[in-house]
Amino acid sequence: MARQKSRPLWLKVSSILLAILLLASPLMVGGVHALSAALLATLALVVVLIGEFAMEGRPTGLRRCSIPAAVFAMLGMVSLLQALPMPVGLINLVSPASGEALRLSWEAAFGERALPAFRPLSLDAPASAAMALKWFALSLGALAVSNLGRWRALRRQGLAAASIIAIVVALAGAMQVLSQTDKILGLYQASLHPRAWAPFVSTNHAATYYALATLVSAGAALMWARRQRALSATMMVFCAIFGVLTLAHRSEGSLLALGLAALAGGAVLFRHAATHTSDAPREKTPHHRLVWIGGGLAAALVIAGLLLPQHFSVADSLAQTSLEVRLHMSGAALRAAGDFWLTGAGAGAVGMGLPAYLDPHIVGMHSVPTIENEPVEWIFAYGWPVGIAAIALLGMSLVLLVRQALASENPRMGAIAVALAVGLSVASLFHFPFFTLGISLPALMIIELCVAGAKTSAPGYHRPLSQRLYRALVGALAAGILLACGLLWGLYDADAPDAEEQVKQRLALFPTDAAALGDRSVELRQAGHTERALALARRAYALNPFPHQGLVLARTLVVDGQHEEAARIWRELYAEPHLAPASWLGAFLFRDLHDIPHRALALGRASESLLSFALRECARVEGPAQAAELALAMLDERPQSTALRLGLIQLYREQKLWELSELWAGQLLAMNPGDQQEVHDQVLRELIQIYHRQERPEAALALAERALRGGWLSADVARDLLRVTAPDHRPDEGESDRQALLNAIYAIGCAPPLHARDQGVCWRSEAAIAEAQGDLRRARVLLERLVRHYDEPRDLGRFLVRHKKCIDLAAVIRDHGQGPHQRALRQLRSECARQP
Repeated sequence: MARQKSRPLWLKVSSILLAILLLASPLMVGGVHALSAALLATLALVVVLIGEFAMEGRPTGLRRCSIPAAVFAMLGMVSLLQALPMPVGLINLVSPASGEALRLSWEAAFGERALPAFRPLSLDAPASAAMALKWFALSLGALAVSNLGRWRALRRQGLAAASIIAIVVALAGAMQVLSQTDKILGLYQASLHPRAWAPFVSTNHAATYYALATLVSAGAALMWARRQRALSATMMVFCAIFGVLTLAHRSEGSLLALGLAALAGGAVLFRHAATHTSDAPREKTPHHRLVWIGGGLAAALVIAGLLLPQHFSVADSLAQTSLEVRLHMSGAALRAAGDFWLTGAGAGAVGMGLPAYLDPHIVGMHSVPTIENEPVEWIFAYGWPVGIAAIALLGMSLVLLVRQALASENPRMGAIAVALAVGLSVASLFHFPFFTLGISLPALMIIELCVAGAKTSAPGYHRPLSQRLYRALVGALAAGILLACGLLWGLYDADAPDAEEQVKQRLALFPTDAAALGDRSVELRQAGHTERALALARRAYALNPFPHQGLVLARTLVVDGQHEEAARIWRELYAEPHLAPASWLGAFLFRDLHDIPHRALALGRASESLLSFALRECARVEGPAQAAELALAMLDERPQSTALRLGLIQLYREQKLWELSELWAGQLLAMNPGDQQEVHDQVLRELIQIYHRQERPEAALALAERALRGGWLSADVARDLLRVTAPDHRPDEGESDRQALLNAIYAIGCAPPLHARDQGVCWRSEAAIAEAQGDLRRARVLLERLVRHYDEPRDLGRFLVRHKKCIDLAAVIRDHGQGPHQRALRQLRSECARQP
């Protein structure tokens, strides 16, 4: 169309509303909640309606719909269909796995009672309705932008505006972090403390948002390079800020998305330059220098982000999901998709449908709200036909974007669109940007903005629609929004009158809700209905084999008298790496399982650290004698466990059974645990304490001599020896064997550097050595240091008594005789007075 001098009013209003949409989507906690999705979809619908019913500036009755807009509308309709109540017979026909899930849960909860007549197809109907709103918002946002018209200046200004809006989001995130609030933007209380420099709960979301903002700012700088150099320079500064923020949030997936997106955009530009150099005017060629600089900076940023240490971050980053966990979750989702191959398990139903297919020892003690691989999640949620079709159509749209950019006279806008599309696609393999409207909606709108006004385009990415067909599509999306809102805040928000009806209502909506089944099991167990409680607990654990459901099952088995099976459940929960918290030992396991063999069975596969904690907890709750019996019983299953042997040494020492403690310590030393220096140290310390309590210093020194010869006397153990072994103060003409051994121990234990807590024992030993060598002045200086730094005057008092310095002793008593050492100092004064 011909360029107009003044933009029509509808276009100005639409531009303002679209800018609000760009800003509101990330500020609404990333747009992850159903209410945010409903508001954003409604605002996008308003923009579409304004553009549709505007009379000015419409030279043709044709409207355009991009492939992504159609795909997202399709996914929204399928999500809505999954959330609608349907006859149970129809669900059993089209999704046998979903029907079987309800039947098993219903039988566990209510026995042979009749199933409900109607229920949704999805395993999580409210989540599917919420996802429908998100897909509708994305589809309407794409339609709103793609039908603005070919206003070239609007595209350039839109890129700059999007970059400025991203700066506003970054400033909001900075204020959130600097204010140290525990709420997102000081308003929303999330389940996690805000960690990102952005209004997102996840640092991965923040990193993805800033990675895409980096591409937008770089594109804006490229587009304004000829017309407004100052604005272009400002955009480059914004680009650098967003790049640093991406790097600082330490998300490898986002950095990879940024690098591949920059590479894709640069490849489009260079490919276009290579094929159009001969017939394109000089001024139409891209800015090669700017592209080279931007590409080099992007590559350096990605490489630096992948190589820098993990702790280099301005944000308190969440732990990254390991590659093993990601692959396991994706494989589990594909296995689950095989059971729900036709209709899917339901959009947003990952937390309800996937845990039964997971290995909790790989995933850990965490909830699973998403797979962190959205293409795989679509196959799980919508089934193989719809999921594969959506992935194929979006992949085809990316290919058509590249073709359109290469066919254009000026490919810069197309290259920006390709870069954003590649970045969004790569990010979806590691995170879940389409679930987060604050990421996907702005990116999609900017892609549509870049592509919408192209003068020359290869056919395919946008499809022309007649006015009637376009209005039918918009009407269907509007009706879908109303219906999804009615389901979320109407039909599915009503409460049942009593507890049993609430369980029925919840099972109809969430047939695989292990938490609801577990809670009902606890209620029935406490009410004395053990049989039904056990059936519910077994069903809950089968659906979600994670710790909380295992705890419910184990405790219900104990009430039912099946202690051995309960011990086997605990054995799985505490198998290495253990799933259940260590605090459950004293709170539940020891309280429920009283027989030692059952406890030993329950902890038979636990880690060494957990075994040590279990013995300490048992000793705290029931006494060291009971803990020692438990350790002896577990040694039958774990005969090579050093933790159990160390525990027995400590437990017998606490009972003052010195011979038994010394016996087990000797056996552990005889086992020679190889390079386990920590085990050697613990055994030596225990033996030192035993010899000290038995007043056998010579045995402790003999042990130290053996350790010296074996080369496994550590500095910590040497200092323990110095603490409990009396030094030899008597001066000798030649160094005795005992003094030589003490000197060797001192050399090991007091080698620098030393912590402040260890300096005192070293000064005391050094003073003894100096006294034995006849250097009384140095010995006194060291003992006076003990008085000044540690308020320990007794060693100085003994020194003065030995050398008959009663006047000096009186001065020490005058300064320190009123403290905690008053009695000891008075005894020293009496001893000094009795000396001749």
